[in-house]
Amino acid sequence: MIGGMEKHSYELLTRLQKAHTVYPLLYDNKEGRWRFFLNLKKRVRKILQEHPTINLVYINDGLLACAMTWLKKERSIKMVATVHGLDVVHPNKIYQYIVKNNLAKLDKIIAVSSATAQACIQRGLDAKKIVVVKNGVDHDLATIPIEEEFLSTFEKKHQLVLKGKQILVTMGRPVKRKGFSWFVREVMPQLENDVVFLLIGPRTKKANRFGYFIPSFIKRQIELATGHPTDESALSIACAKPNLQEKVIELGKLPFPEVLQLLASADLFILPNIPVEGDMEGFGLVALESAIRTTPVVAANIDGITDAVIHEKNGFLLPTKDTTAWAKKIHQILKDKEQLAAFSIKARQFTLANYSWALMVKGYLEVFEY
Repeated sequence: MIGGMEKHSYELLTRLQKAHTVYPLLYDNKEGRWRFFLNLKKRVRKILQEHPTINLVYINDGLLACAMTWLKKERSIKMVATVHGLDVVHPNKIYQYIVKNNLAKLDKIIAVSSATAQACIQRGLDAKKIVVVKNGVDHDLATIPIEEEFLSTFEKKHQLVLKGKQILVTMGRPVKRKGFSWFVREVMPQLENDVVFLLIGPRTKKANRFGYFIPSFIKRQIELATGHPTDESALSIACAKPNLQEKVIELGKLPFPEVLQLLASADLFILPNIPVEGDMEGFGLVALESAIRTTPVVAANIDGITDAVIHEKNGFLLPTKDTTAWAKKIHQILKDKEQLAAFSIKARQFTLANYSWALMVKGYLEVFEY
């Protein structure tokens, strides 16, 4: 998987290893997940025994951290974990009890956004233990040249008509909090006929079979925990409407080089998130990747997105689920191409100046060395 959490973990580990002694313990897909977790305690003990100078253990998500606090009973060692959002807010009552009681045992908790930090505090965790360290973005992505003939090649490959169109793009798995079906159903009909909306991301196209055999409240908790594409059905129905079939295009999963070229070729990147109880957007790394590819973001003013998208700096924040506001703003931006071009450069510069993996690692080291 190459999502926000995975990129965060990879960049953090890679950059820490350049300057410090790090002993990583990673799940590498070479064994079953259950086997990995069953052997986790033994492997941690082995590493600590072989390297007695280790003075801090870092865990890269809240759920895993809850399974690691046994270490505090065995030895006096600093423990720090990052929480990303869903690992804090998942609505299962038993899980919430486990989170509150186990994360409280950590020495420090790093939240990827202010919204995630607030979610921790709301669940009774000590605010003094919580530090916000925002995710970074790979600056090398900004240096990749834009291919002038990319859209023509892309049109032929995917049998599309994009020439002369105003292009909106988004990316991600269609879970309800992303708000994809809402945007397609409510906002796209309000936009001009030459506006197309491209959706990048995996699609299952398979029925959710387990949903037929278990109660709905349990089904929902399983879907949240597994990242099941809960908006996929509603999105497919919305895209199939006759007036939207040529305006909304589901591209599926694309190679990353193609994604980068498409981000640079689009007019706007769309993050139409909506509130979903028991779920949240921890940060919104893709917004930063879009901005440094000179495509500003129009995003919902919700959750951790507000730490990635700064209004009128690298994008625009709008009230969630406000159809009129969204349609009006997108129309306003697209009608003035000169102003959009100028803002695109400004958004890129702001993002490069304020978000980087190097800055993120610096923030982590400050926490580790407290």
